[in-house]
Amino acid sequence: MNGVELLGASDAAIGGAYTDTGSPGDRHLSVSVGEQHACSVVESSVYCWGREDSGELGDGGPQSSDPPSPVEAQIGYGTPMEVVVGIDASCVVLKPSPASIDSRVGCWGESASGQMGSGALPDQTSGPDSEGRLVEFSVGSPVNVPLKTDVLRMGPSSPSMVAVGEDHTCFMSMLGLVKCTGRNSYGQLGVGHTTNLPTPARADWVQLGSNRTATMIDAGRLYTCALLDDGDVKCWGYNGYGQLGLGHTTSVGDGPNEMGDQLPTVSLGQPAIDVSTGRNHACAVLQDGTLKCWGDNSYGRLGLGHTQNMYTPQVVDLGPGMKALDVEAGYYNTCVIMTTGQVKCWGHGSYYLFGTSTNHIGDGSGETGENLPFVDLGTSRHATSLFLAETNACASMSDLTTLCWGDDYYGYHGTTGADRYVGNAQDSDGDGFSDEMGDAMVEVHLRNKSITHTVSTEPASVSDPIVDVHGYVHTGCGITASGDIYCWGRGDNYQRGEGSTTQRVFYGVQALGAPHSALTMSSGYLRSCAITTSSTILCWGHGSYRDFQSSTS
Repeated sequence: MNGVELLGASDAAIGGAYTDTGSPGDRHLSVSVGEQHACSVVESSVYCWGREDSGELGDGGPQSSDPPSPVEAQIGYGTPMEVVVGIDASCVVLKPSPASIDSRVGCWGESASGQMGSGALPDQTSGPDSEGRLVEFSVGSPVNVPLKTDVLRMGPSSPSMVAVGEDHTCFMSMLGLVKCTGRNSYGQLGVGHTTNLPTPARADWVQLGSNRTATMIDAGRLYTCALLDDGDVKCWGYNGYGQLGLGHTTSVGDGPNEMGDQLPTVSLGQPAIDVSTGRNHACAVLQDGTLKCWGDNSYGRLGLGHTQNMYTPQVVDLGPGMKALDVEAGYYNTCVIMTTGQVKCWGHGSYYLFGTSTNHIGDGSGETGENLPFVDLGTSRHATSLFLAETNACASMSDLTTLCWGDDYYGYHGTTGADRYVGNAQDSDGDGFSDEMGDAMVEVHLRNKSITHTVSTEPASVSDPIVDVHGYVHTGCGITASGDIYCWGRGDNYQRGEGSTTQRVFYGVQALGAPHSALTMSSGYLRSCAITTSSTILCWGHGSYRDFQSSTS
């Protein structure tokens, strides 16, 4: 091969040369240069040039050629966004349609070593009358990609999301594949039996159905739900309260032929954008902002104005013009962040979780819709993330503060205040909320240690704002803007992650092992897990079924 071929120009040019791709004024979105060929994305097309031995130029012509100028690759499957080339193969990230949230990966060229990722060998190339192949994790199952950059350089098993349940943990890979470990007494691991699995290495991939991958996972007490690439939701495991949303109370996933295409989708009526699993109930936010919930309805946690368990999804009345953005199904309650950033909560109220009284909300008529108040989190700010624990809740706010309310026995609120509850004070101004709510709320404080080893605390918004907040039962955690993880509250089972079993800590302490590197995390019963920028999974707390470490403490 000579320099002219790799330059994609008619003449050699030591000082550089223009490659003849597209039309004048077209945008060049991506370029990649390999050993013998190169490709670029120009507007909605892919152009390749250089030496071709195995169809790596993708133009549908002869498998071996040396065209004098760039040729347009015949890819199909969607609009190209980014291209990467190797020695004798090329791959591109494709967006199936303008409305698609996820993307796909298409490849062409040499496949003798499985470069196409399509489950067929050998020589699956872009020869005459053929197109590039979609990458597949099993025959006939194209992988949908949640990220557009770097995904071609990561393996299909690189973790991107973790979901921690009561005694089991699930992991989702960059390419939407799911594995679960831990307790499996009701099939909550989704592998067609009830044998406990201690490590991900010994677990099988959860079969979600032909051509289906996950974009989100969440783990409840003894069950699991996944939001799929097409907006469907599938749930498996214990179903005694109808929390799988399938219209019955029989557990699913604990026997053969119950997963994959045999596992029905939850009937939602339209694609979902968010799903959340509580202790025994689940909720989903749909594409148009509708909220639907199902499962255990004691205390009115489904927000339907009664306490009857519901085995199929039911629409929750949020009030006129209200649209849900993010939902959190908790232990005995549910909270939702609206598209406006306002928050509404309902269910068990004994711990002043609503900032009003100890009355349950949502268990009787006239308590939902426009009669359901917004939680008073203050003026000139709105919630950006939220977690809902057994007796308290916390929210990260748009003004960089993190606020908690409800019960504070174990230090759930991350403040040094001596009050057992936030939300139980009198309502002297008559606004319907405790005077401790709204602008009077005290934000989470973090512990910092100076070079003189002096321990002090200061508001998180000052030291390192919490941008994503998590928690469950009696412990709260948050990922800060710098990528650190801080936890506060109960710690007798190491659930704060700082190496101490002090029962109560009333401020955030830094979890060990992941300085400036946390991407995402999840908290479950007495434990948490995080994924770092190096694709490392770090877990801490109590693991009775060894679902995330070799010991049980």
